[in-house]
Amino acid sequence: MVAVFTGDLSQIRLLDILNLLIHERKTGKVTLKRGSTIGEIFVEEGRIIHGGAESHNGEEAVYLMMTWMIGQFSYTPDVLPDSKTIETPTEQIISEGVQRVEEWDRIRKTIPSTDIAFRLSSWKSADDIVLKADEWNVIIRLNGVKDVRQISRELGIDEIRTAKKLFRLLEKELIEVAARPPQPPKKIVGKVFFERVQVELTQIMGPIAPVIIDDTVAEMDEKISAFPKDRAAELVERVSSEISDEGKRLDFQKLMLEVLKKI
Repeated sequence: MVAVFTGDLSQIRLLDILNLLIHERKTGKVTLKRGSTIGEIFVEEGRIIHGGAESHNGEEAVYLMMTWMIGQFSYTPDVLPDSKTIETPTEQIISEGVQRVEEWDRIRKTIPSTDIAFRLSSWKSADDIVLKADEWNVIIRLNGVKDVRQISRELGIDEIRTAKKLFRLLEKELIEVAARPPQPPKKIVGKVFFERVQVELTQIMGPIAPVIIDDTVAEMDEKISAFPKDRAAELVERVSSEISDEGKRLDFQKLMLEVLKKI
């Protein structure tokens, strides 16, 4: 089976892809790749019948993937899943998905990065605070130092759901962004490192290599101009996961290992 079309989520949203497949009553599989994370959505005659991503299945997996702003996608026709996990009408899923994407866009304006830390509001009176159990579970983890990523790991949920919980607490003015204590400057990798990664990856992946690198850096909430040395190995691992040929992937990793030793 040959993929009918492929592309980049930064150029076309998943919602638009699904609307096209629904309108044309297609049957097949949409595969999404975001770094090392892979998700799948199946449609049958224009109906969404299954979704899977990370530890999620069914509708929640579809809603999660709708918030992915970067990554690659491909559509393979005439493929059906081993089992169906979605019975909800597709129109309802799309409508709910639109609302969730709009909600996530609002959250991203307030919490644009996962390295932001929070603390209890310094001026909100304790008499005014009424907490639900899940809100308390978040608040007890806020110390002005832990960021969204760390809190997410402690809660055992993904960063999107963690950000939503924090956003609701911000709206209630129960918490505020913390001024984190000064950190010693991080050691960063230089321009030469990224040039070498791009050269080697281009030989394998072609002209899409710079896009893969840029998307991966953005996905890691970092910048090429100030990329931390201690995350260089993680970057190589994420980028290499985009190489489908196992032999070429191993060769790339061996080359990059030597590069990593020298930075």
